[in-house]
Order: sequence, then C-alpha cells, then structure tokens
Amino acid sequence: MQPIDLVLSKLPDAELLSAALHYAAIGYRVFPCIPGAKKPITQHGFKDATADHEQIERWWSQHPRANIGIATAGLLVVDIDGANNPWPGDPEQAADLAGAGAVAMTPRGGRHYLFRKPAGKPWRCSESQLAPKVDIRTDGGYIVAAPSKTEDGAYAWAPGLGLDDPPERLPEPPPWLVQELDALANGTPAAHAHVGPGEANMIPEGQRNATLARLAGTMRRVGMGQAEIAAALLQTNKDRCVPPLADREVERIAASIARYEPDQIATAMAEGHWDQLMQAQSPQLARYAPGQIATAPVLTCLADVEPRPVSWLWPGRIPLGRITLLVGRPGEGKSFLTIDAVSRVSTGTP
Repeated sequence: MQPIDLVLSKLPDAELLSAALHYAAIGYRVFPCIPGAKKPITQHGFKDATADHEQIERWWSQHPRANIGIATAGLLVVDIDGANNPWPGDPEQAADLAGAGAVAMTPRGGRHYLFRKPAGKPWRCSESQLAPKVDIRTDGGYIVAAPSKTEDGAYAWAPGLGLDDPPERLPEPPPWLVQELDALANGTPAAHAHVGPGEANMIPEGQRNATLARLAGTMRRVGMGQAEIAAALLQTNKDRCVPPLADREVERIAASIARYEPDQIATAMAEGHWDQLMQAQSPQLARYAPGQIATAPVLTCLADVEPRPVSWLWPGRIPLGRITLLVGRPGEGKSFLTIDAVSRVSTGTP
C-alpha cells in the first residue's frame, strides 16, 4: 500500500482546477506554478499560458496541487507588498484603486489591483519603481491567483471584487496612475518613486497645483508670510514639478493660501512662543511642553457642564451641528443613505 500522504498528493484539487477553468472561460490565459510557490512549472513559464480547457485539465491532472498563474498581457496589475504599505497615501487615490475590476489579497497582507491596460501604452513590468514595494505587472509578466497557496497562506479575492469580468470589461486605471506610469515609461521619476537621503519626490503633471497648495498650507499654518511661501514654492516648482508651472501660477497659489490666518498653536510651536500662548489661553496647559500636549489631560467636572437642548435633523439619529458617524460594511447603502439625506435637506423635503 502507498503512504496516505502520497495518495493524497495525487488527488486532483477540485478548487484549483475549477478556478483555473473559470479564469480561462472568461478570457484569461493561465498556466500551472509549483505547488506552494510562484515559479512556473511549464517549460516556457507564462509564455505557455493558455485558455484551452483541455490543456488546462491535462496540466492539473499531472500537477493536482499546482498554483494558478495568470499571464498579464493586456492587463495592468498594481502589486502592493505588505499590509502596512501606505502607498498611495492620498485617500482619493486609494479609493480609485479600490475601484479596480478585481482586487486580490495576497498571503503576506499585500494587494493586487487588476485593470485593463489602455491601448498603445508602452508600460513595462517594474519593481519598486513606482513606489517602494509597489510592483507593476503588465505585458511580459504574470501573477499568482486565488485560491493558490504559499507557506504564508492563501490568495483570496476581496469580498465582492473577484475576477468575474473578462479582460475587455475591466476598467482602465485612474488618470493619476496613468500619468505616473507614463512618466516611468518616459524615464521620468514618478511622484511616489523611491528617493534616497536628501532627495525629494518628483511632482508629475496633474498633481502640481494641489501639491504646491498643500505645501503652502503647511507653511502658512506655522506663520510664514506670502513672500516666504512664494519663495519656497518657486524653488519646489523648479526642482520637483515635471514640467514646472509658470512662476505667475506658483505666486498665485502662494497669494491665495496667505489669505488664511495662521494656526496659532502651530505658529507658537514653530517659533517658540508656546509658553506665552498657553498662559494666555489656558494656564492649565501652560505647564506642558509642545511635545506633551497630545497626552496632556484636559479635565472638566461633569457638574460644571451646562445641559443644552439638542436640535435634530433626523430625531434620535442625526443631530444638527454635531458630528455624526455613518458606519457599516461595504455595499450596505451608506452612500445611498447619505445622498438621500442630502437631497432632502437641500430641497426642504421632510
């Protein structure tokens, strides 16, 4: 009799074979990888990928536990490594990525975002060129797909974001990502690309105005004047914007931001006026150094709090003039409910 583990190793994994056939049926070319690993089994690797069901069944009958590779020709896959990878940082850009045609969770906590590659783009596979630990898979590459497994765990599609659409129905990547990939293809460092000590990120077209405005806001909050802000922005524009904005546009940004009042606390911390400001505003806080203020307790006796009537927008649920959190799982109607409430408020509907 054969050892039981040897017998089990020869049994077909119905889930893997079924998934491979599913991907092929909707238009993706697949191939087998070494069980528990990412290396192709086939002689020519991803170049042997096919959507032919008979060939796929032969492969998985020979290698029942083989992981599934998908060739990424015609696709754009953004591979973010690590559960704590902050890229892309901007919440709106992160939301754009979540709008991919499919999103996979990798065994080590990373993510795969699948898009359709726009026609005519000369993009290539890359590793950590777009940003640290952010890889690109496109023509000439492949990914390992669910339910494949490694020693770290299994690949899995995010809930509601499985690979169920054919390649031609996947969305194209968002415009900001297209611009950064175009910059890479043209040999220009991307805005999120890795930079060494003392260097700075480049700011690509499409992000220049917003980035310079955020920098100006940071400077204004600590009390810098219009001339100082303009000088700093002009240098940043010259060194980092690709291509640079016109000087008049940069000066307009500085003038616009300088109209706002500086943040008193930020200014006091930057200029060393902390003690005077705190003594004037709150003797209780004056004894704390700037670095301690985040943890300094500010205590108020509950008996000293005067009760005030609450005005309601939605009785018992949404108070007027107060912060309300609308919390729920994805896809359960938070956005719909918000839009409904806004439409009623804006039209005076009960």
